[in-house]
Formats: sequence, C-alpha cells, structure tokens
Amino acid sequence: RLSRKSKTALSKKKKVTSSRKKSLTPKTTKKAPKKASSPPNPRVSPEEERLLAQRLAALKEEKKLKERLARLQSRPKGQGPGGISLGGGISEEFARRLMVHLRSFWAVPEILQGHKDLSAEVQLQLAPDGRLISFRFLRPSGEPLFDEAVVATLKRAQPLPAPGKRLTISAVFKIY
Repeated sequence: RLSRKSKTALSKKKKVTSSRKKSLTPKTTKKAPKKASSPPNPRVSPEEERLLAQRLAALKEEKKLKERLARLQSRPKGQGPGGISLGGGISEEFARRLMVHLRSFWAVPEILQGHKDLSAEVQLQLAPDGRLISFRFLRPSGEPLFDEAVVATLKRAQPLPAPGKRLTISAVFKIY
C-alpha cells in the first residue's frame, strides 16, 4: 500500500502530466460567428424629414424640366413642318430678315410632329438694337409643349435683327 504522502505525490504528478497533455493538444473550439451589427437607427426630426421631402420634390421637378427641355431641343434648328408669319405694319425687308432669323431657330418638338393645325400668336416688343423687351401670347396654342417651343425659340434667337426703332409686332408660329 502506498502511504498518504505517496498518494498525494502521485495524484499531483498525474495532474501535471494531464495538464501538459492538454496544453500540447491544439484547441479546436469554434468561435460563435459574429452577428452583423445593424446600422444605428438615426433619428430624423420632423423638420429634417420635411426638408428632405422638399428637396426630393425639387429634384424631381428639376429632372422633369430638364427632360422637357431636352425634348424641345431634340430637333435640329429650322426643321419640322412649321412656319412663322409676321404682321404689324413693318417694312417688307425687315419682316423678311426677322422671319428668316426666327425660322432658323424654330424647332417643332418631335412629340408634336403628328399634330396638325397648331398655332400660337405672340406679340413681340423689340428695342431699336433688336433686343426682345417683352412678349406675350395673344393666342396660345392650347398645347403647352408647343407654347414652350415658341418661348424657347424666342430665347434662343436673341438678339433679333435690329429694327432701328422700338417696335411692337405680332408673330404666328404654326405646325401645318
């Protein structure tokens, strides 16, 4: 039989060797996969939300306007079944120069090519040097895209031929 001391010494030795064995064997414990942390939920005040909604609406409106402008400018200058006539007691020479000038900028939007008999009458006030002082529709066409094409033409055609004096005339823009 072993004495008490021997038993204690033997038990200590077993513990040391078993602890050595444990340290020599590699640990293969599986780590729990990390959970994807959800992004922090930002708190947006009602005022910020309202401002964001306004900004979004403004951007959408700006996009619509750019698309409309692109449609209006999609036709090369002077093309399309349309014309311009002038009235208002002006000389034939000036009327011819002004018509030729405006026609070179007149472009009927492609989307309106199938429409027939559209026309809009516009009153123009010209400065002696050909600047367009003002204009107003005497008779709009009833088709907003057509009327916008008229306005775009007047803006692109600046400056107009100089009449030499302040002049008020009417111009009729048409699609045949």
